[in-house]
Amino acid sequence: MTQSYVVMTPFTLENMKIIRFERTHNLDESLVHHVAGGQHSGIIVNKECKLKMEPMDVPEMQLQFTCIMFNNRTSETHAENRCLKFWFTKSAQQFDRLDESYDFFRELIDPDSFPRDYVGFLKKVLKLMHGSRYLRLRRVDLDIIPLDKLEQESLVPDTIYKERDNRPTEQVIRESLQMRLEEAYPNVLSMEDLVRILECDNRALLQIQLNELADRDLIQLVPLEGKHVGQFGFRRKIHLQNHVVREMKGANHMQQVSTSEKPTIAIITNLLCEKLAVDAMMEQKTTFVRYKSEGESHVYTIGNIGPHRVISTKLPMVGRELQAKISSGSITTRLLGAFQAVQHVFLVGVGGSVPHVYEFEKHSRLGDIVVSAMARSSGLHSSAANNHESHSLSNGVGDSIYIYCDRLIEPPEDAVDMKTPRFVLRKYAARDPTLVNCVEKVLDRFEAAPEKCEWSQILKSALTALGGEDDPINFERPPSDTDKLKLKINEGVTFDIKHPDVPEELARLYPHGVPAVRLGCMGSGRPVTDNEALRSDFAKEHHLLCYDAEYDQVLESVMGNGLDSFILIRGIADYVEGRQGNQWQPYAALAAASFMKSVILQLPVIPINED
Repeated sequence: MTQSYVVMTPFTLENMKIIRFERTHNLDESLVHHVAGGQHSGIIVNKECKLKMEPMDVPEMQLQFTCIMFNNRTSETHAENRCLKFWFTKSAQQFDRLDESYDFFRELIDPDSFPRDYVGFLKKVLKLMHGSRYLRLRRVDLDIIPLDKLEQESLVPDTIYKERDNRPTEQVIRESLQMRLEEAYPNVLSMEDLVRILECDNRALLQIQLNELADRDLIQLVPLEGKHVGQFGFRRKIHLQNHVVREMKGANHMQQVSTSEKPTIAIITNLLCEKLAVDAMMEQKTTFVRYKSEGESHVYTIGNIGPHRVISTKLPMVGRELQAKISSGSITTRLLGAFQAVQHVFLVGVGGSVPHVYEFEKHSRLGDIVVSAMARSSGLHSSAANNHESHSLSNGVGDSIYIYCDRLIEPPEDAVDMKTPRFVLRKYAARDPTLVNCVEKVLDRFEAAPEKCEWSQILKSALTALGGEDDPINFERPPSDTDKLKLKINEGVTFDIKHPDVPEELARLYPHGVPAVRLGCMGSGRPVTDNEALRSDFAKEHHLLCYDAEYDQVLESVMGNGLDSFILIRGIADYVEGRQGNQWQPYAALAAASFMKSVILQLPVIPINED
């Protein structure tokens, strides 16, 4: 049997270095510099060669990234652009190429064994090629282009120094207070609540920054009742334009509203910017508030979107604490119980993209939109077919469009068949296809005439309406150069991974400045979102396009109220779950709300039973 070799050959082309790793049965003895022995027998290192200008051999897969290395001892940085290019055997299918190139890169940059220097990086590529796991790989090229000092300086503040928060302590506390009060709105937070949530025992510092926010008319002081009588709590102050605002009093406040108003569409948000973005889509709107100094307050806005009467609400909090889960579910239940004419539910807000650096059509960037709908069998806005059979436990139904990971089952120490944790799941699917059909109509019209994109026109109008200099929430689109996909390996190495380019044949359907819309499954759950490796594995197994901040209890309430028509629309604010990217949250929320409006305008008018 002919000996098989893995050969590394360095090439130089102007300021670029190319390292080629190739499987071959033929050796050019005149080029050999080193022959490995022992367990590495079969690895050959050639002398450096000049690259011949030959016809371009187009790679089958490639991944471009910037590697930034920081020397903790000298505080110096070194950055270079690197590009991994992959070629496979003829028998490799497309899914093989995707899986193997992605797994190869992940194993190469595994933090537990990441090479500490340039030579170690090359050795690891050789070892991976020499092993038995990637036999379909016949060639890998590593292109390396050093960045000049000016290019490095433009990268370093966003990568190395950003983790060292150099802002004054007072500013950090003030911004954290504002964010937490916005999350809690319309609820009141006491000083004890703020001390606990911010993990800050310096009450004097908190009070000074609260006074600063009050002087800027961003918060209001609220006299507390019960055990805190005599003290003041704090609530985010909202300045509503073009709204009629009515304060509801009495325990039957929702009944007072529901008898006169019969919205047929409910829109559920969580962040303040999400609620304001949704309300910007309405006309002839009235906001009803019921403030309580203790317990749950409520805020609803009722208005028109086209011929439809809609109601929006902001949940005081959604997420991980048991209290938050109970609160989000109970508020949703009361809303749908009081407004029984509601037939469709939209969950609108921000989310975090699952990067697909090899697959442009599944890779959502900041400001793009993901809709919880199964991919179309053909056409532009699609994701991978979601028919992968999970080995995890689940109580799912039908074609799931939202998957929540409740917990992990770790493999027993003596397990043979179970090597990785199993995911205990809850799956959700909308049985009524009405909203998805409306989404399809919007996308069909867009594909026929991208220059007349409906949600982009709605977004532009909303930006004009919301653009006030005194508004503390800026809904404008952040600069494109802030959309960076970063991968931190350890304290000294960060990768800035290049986003996939728009394929030339699809360029017409992805006009510049228009949020792209993708259909696919969403996921959530602290057991996976808190762990980068598990988050990636879970997304891959269930073909997720997006994560959000745990809306399982909201969906439980929607389905528990017998509503089978619901949809989630997420504007992408980061690459985690939507809560890390404060800079992009307002714009992403407005993009999601704009697409929501374009979908609602496709709905037929819903007859209301007046009985």
